[in-house]
Amino acid sequence: MVMDEKAQRGGRAGRDAVAVPEDRIPGGEARKGGVRTGRPLRRAPRGRGQVEDFALRGVRTGRTLGRMQRLARAAAPVACALALLAGCGAGGSTAAGTGTAAGGGSAAERGAGGGAAGVNRESVTLTVDAAASLTGAFQQMGRAFEKFHPGITVRFNFAGSQTLVTQMEQGAPVDVFASADEKNMDRLVQAGLADKPAIFAKNQLVIITPGDNPAGVHSYADLPKARRVVLGVPDVPIGAYARRSLQLADGVYGQGFSQRVMAHVVSQETDVKQIVGKVALGEADAAFVYRTDSMGANRDQLQVVEVPDQLNVIATYPIAVIHGAPHPDLAQAFVQFVRSAQGQAILADSGFSPGGGA
Repeated sequence: MVMDEKAQRGGRAGRDAVAVPEDRIPGGEARKGGVRTGRPLRRAPRGRGQVEDFALRGVRTGRTLGRMQRLARAAAPVACALALLAGCGAGGSTAAGTGTAAGGGSAAERGAGGGAAGVNRESVTLTVDAAASLTGAFQQMGRAFEKFHPGITVRFNFAGSQTLVTQMEQGAPVDVFASADEKNMDRLVQAGLADKPAIFAKNQLVIITPGDNPAGVHSYADLPKARRVVLGVPDVPIGAYARRSLQLADGVYGQGFSQRVMAHVVSQETDVKQIVGKVALGEADAAFVYRTDSMGANRDQLQVVEVPDQLNVIATYPIAVIHGAPHPDLAQAFVQFVRSAQGQAILADSGFSPGGGA
C-alpha cells in the first residue's frame, strides 16, 4: 500500500492520507522495493492507455447517468405525493406547536408545570412584577422555580408597588404581581386587572441610621433628633406605613411628636431600596424601612433601631395572577410555589414572617 505523497510530506496520515494498491499507481507498475515518490497521484502522465481508460469511464458514466435520469422521471410523481403528505403532517404539528404563542403558552406550561413526558423545546419567559422589598427573596425564588421548570425563565421587575400598578394599568404585559400592601393590590382587583389575591408574607418596620449614627438616634423617642429624615412618598407602601406609625407615636410621646419628625424630612423616595441607599451613604440621619431591608447588602453600613410593638405596623404582602397574563397556567404555578413550604422557607431566610401556606 502507498500513502498519498502530499500526506507523507505533511505528516497527516489520518484525514488526508489515502492508501492505494501499488498496481493502481497511474503511469505504470510500482517500482520494486519501495514507494513511488515522484509526481502526486493526481498529476500522473496521460498515456494512451489512460486516455482510453478515461474514455471508457465516460461511456460508462453516460450510461449510468441516463439510467438515473429515467429512474428520477419515473419516481417524480411518487415523490410529489409523499411531499404533499409530509406537508400536511408538518402543518398539523406546527399548528399544535404554535398554540403556545396563540393560546398564551399553555402547551409549554403544561410541560413545565405538570412534568409532562414531552420535550419542551420552546423557552418561555414568565414576567413577575414585585415590590422592591422582595428583591432578594424573589431572586432566590425565581432560581428555585426555574430548577423545577426547565426551559422557563423568570423575569422580575422590582419597583414601588404603586409604580408597578400604574404600569399595569397602562397595559404592561405581566403574569404575576406581588405587592407590599393590600391597597395597591385592591386597586388592580377593582379595575378588573387581577385575580383574587392571597397573602403570602408579612413584614415589620424598623428605623435605620448610618453606621456612625451622627444624630444619636438610639430609640424611637430619639427620632426628633434626626436633622435629615428620609421617608417613602405617601402612596408607596413603606411611606404609608411610616406615617401610620408616626400617628400612633403621638399617643405615646405626646401630640406634635410626628410633626417634629416630619419637619425634618429632606427627601421622599418612590421605593424602599432608594431609602436604604441614602442612609447607607450618610445622606440621611434616620429612616423607616422594612426589617428585611435592614438585613440586605448594606447592613454593615447601618444601625438598626427597633420600633416598639405598639407603634409597629405589620406590612402584608398579597400576590395574584394578572388578567390577560401571557402565561396564566405558569403564573398560577409560580403563585403556588411562593405559597408552598419551600417558597415560605426562602421568604423566612430573608426575614419575612409567614403569610399563609398553599
